Amino acid sequence: MEGRMSRLEGAYEQMSARMDSIDARLQALDVKIDSKFNLLVVLIATSWVTIIATVLFHH
Repeated sequence: MEGRMSRLEGAYEQMSARMDSIDARLQALDVKIDSKFNLLVVLIATSWVTIIATVLFHH
């Protein structure tokens, strides 16, 4: 019985370590996605401003 409990505890610790690793990778991916999204928003806003300025000041 003691051996089974020891194996279960070892398996639990291994699963916990794997979950921590997955969580860290997901956090890094989230940061990358946020930075790319911010860049995309800035590019779109700049494009819109340029188009609106071109239409308004076109002679």
